[in-house]
Amino acid sequence: MRRRRGFQLTCAAVATTPFTGLDLVWFLSLPDIFLLVAASAVLVSALERGAIDIQRTALLGLFGLCILFGVEVAAIPNAVQPLAGAIWARTRLGNLLLLASVLLTVDSRRDIYVLLRLLCVSLLIVAVLTVLHSVGLVEFGDSVIEPRWIFGYQIPFRRTLGVPMDYGNFGMYMSLGTAYLLYETDQFDNWWALGALPVFLLAVFISQSRSSWLAVGSVVGLILAYKALNIIWGRIRPAFGYSLLAVAVIAVPFAMVGVARWLIAIDPLTLYSRLHAYRTAFSVYLQSPLIGIGRASYFHAYGTEVIHNGVLSILVSFGPLAFVLFLAVYTLAFRTGLQTACRSRTPFLWVTLLAAYAGVSVELMLFDGSYTKILWLTVGLLLSGATVYHSEADRGTVTVRP
Repeated sequence: MRRRRGFQLTCAAVATTPFTGLDLVWFLSLPDIFLLVAASAVLVSALERGAIDIQRTALLGLFGLCILFGVEVAAIPNAVQPLAGAIWARTRLGNLLLLASVLLTVDSRRDIYVLLRLLCVSLLIVAVLTVLHSVGLVEFGDSVIEPRWIFGYQIPFRRTLGVPMDYGNFGMYMSLGTAYLLYETDQFDNWWALGALPVFLLAVFISQSRSSWLAVGSVVGLILAYKALNIIWGRIRPAFGYSLLAVAVIAVPFAMVGVARWLIAIDPLTLYSRLHAYRTAFSVYLQSPLIGIGRASYFHAYGTEVIHNGVLSILVSFGPLAFVLFLAVYTLAFRTGLQTACRSRTPFLWVTLLAAYAGVSVELMLFDGSYTKILWLTVGLLLSGATVYHSEADRGTVTVRP
């Protein structure tokens, strides 16, 4: 009973996650409060039963993030502004609570459906607010920026977001939300999902964030490519074997490079500024290659630029141990999702989550997004694949006892 109560609280946290930028009590937002209560419910349940049921893969991911959190806490005194380092460590604790809540309460496809449906409802609110704020019908939302000119044409909307949120974070949310709307439309003929999809895409367009365009475009492209190959593969395989599939797989990266070059051509100075930030950040890292320079030290001590790369930011801030831990957990999530997709008789859900993972990864490489909750929700859902697969296959779990 307490496990299900923990899941209900996790649902509430996920549903309110897009509104993390709105503090409710002191420095805590509504999802933070739900996560604290959810984690407490799961802990009480574990203490009552004397055990926690969790798959090895999920346990490894959770353990890796725990160690990463410990490294970041230990690095607080090393920061130029220790208070800023402590604030970001608190944010990482929120990531840890979210990952733990998902991994310890999700044990079926139905649970994943519930979480993602609630998230999509919240994102639909964000998308509608974005449209209304862009045309001046509501005041709630982030600041309004004048529309961009792209190849001589002005976008007919003011650039904005429906909630206080940075554009990279927004692209991550929309990557997961768009992926699941496509899944619902295909699998359940859900007309609500089909109707919400253009609203999501319009909000992404209004954001005028090229990284969000690339991220969401990657999601849509990967899912459509998967469905097309499924339809075509049975017909062409007898004649061409695996050669055509190999050509298609090789062509995907080239297609993405072409799209990225088109987006860069809109404003090449953005690319140059990002590359300059990467070079500067790496040279700063070499000044303290073992323990890093501390969280937010790059911003406060080396100018107003940010690194615009979540993985590089971890290396510069906390050194190689944190860098390896983050990559290990992140890679483990991808590997788990891929294995589940290959083993499952109905793999499309996991293909959808992997497509969302690809979109989230695009944003992670283009802004400092390693702390955003939506990234860790995506990682958690992929890691939960082991639990869901074993539950569907009626296999056991690892029991961790105190």
